[in-house]
Amino acid sequence: MKILIIKLSSIGDLVHTIPAYKLLQKTLNSEQTKVDWLVYESLAPTLYKSINKENLISLKDRKLSSLIQKATELKNKYDYVIDLQGLFKTALISKIIAPNANYGFKKPREAWASYFYKESFCDYKSLESKKHVIEQNLELTTNFIKSITLKEPSLEIDFSIEQLHCSSSKKSICFIPATTWESKHWDLKNWLELINRLDEAKYDFFMTGSPANLDYLNKIKDSSSKKINIITNKKLEDLYDFYQTMDIIIGVDTGPLHIAAAALYEQRANKKIIGLYGPSSGSRSGPYGFTAISADQLFNLKASNKKTYTQDNNSINRINPELVINELNV
Repeated sequence: MKILIIKLSSIGDLVHTIPAYKLLQKTLNSEQTKVDWLVYESLAPTLYKSINKENLISLKDRKLSSLIQKATELKNKYDYVIDLQGLFKTALISKIIAPNANYGFKKPREAWASYFYKESFCDYKSLESKKHVIEQNLELTTNFIKSITLKEPSLEIDFSIEQLHCSSSKKSICFIPATTWESKHWDLKNWLELINRLDEAKYDFFMTGSPANLDYLNKIKDSSSKKINIITNKKLEDLYDFYQTMDIIIGVDTGPLHIAAAALYEQRANKKIIGLYGPSSGSRSGPYGFTAISADQLFNLKASNKKTYTQDNNSINRINPELVINELNV
């Protein structure tokens, strides 16, 4: 039996899909079963710590023509296809690859996607649900497994990240302040107030981002009174090991925050991750197993999922540094 998961992007979404992949792999474990994953080549390293490279089917670019070409190459090579992306294009290619054996959400991210599935599960709108994305993916996967085996799988969260053991006299704290959407950025003055209230005698300070974020990270560093080590040279697959050396991580809703949550999930009793959420809901996409300070819950708002401060009414900046300090002192 050959199964293909479709989850092309983004970094956080890929991390949120790992437990569903592992559930399939573990439940259907046999020499005759193979579970593959279709993913954009540029983001595939996100999965290297958890998924064997030979199980990753890579797409070189994001062109629809390339996607359809790849789907045509894979047509009838899989017994089942599970679309966990829920987009029109991913549902379409799931139909091309396995016309009579493709599965997805009943109410996916893009509504038209549901018309392409042979069978669909979960009655709620995946984007609007407060159920965490990891749990949504597991629910769909569980229903798929039951539909083909008539067995109830044993649910457990597994990221399969090898654990490092680190010790230091001072605690290491890492900030992840940069992301793609304007509306997900916490204001500079908030970062500075938070950082400047933390004691250098207790903490070593780090800040991560991509090389494209360097100017923004330097702006925070240069405006602060603290010595902050800026890290921008880590590959996606190397971030897991780096975050395991941290004791506390504070960040906005971005892929590296979810890598950190996966890396530290097994150590969550002794580590802290605090996610700051404005336009997106912390209950749906917070750092799984850790803390999300979420504007929609604090101020009785509906998560807008809009990309600009204006569209979102700048909800993230209703969150003040005191709320973060309180979480650190719990």
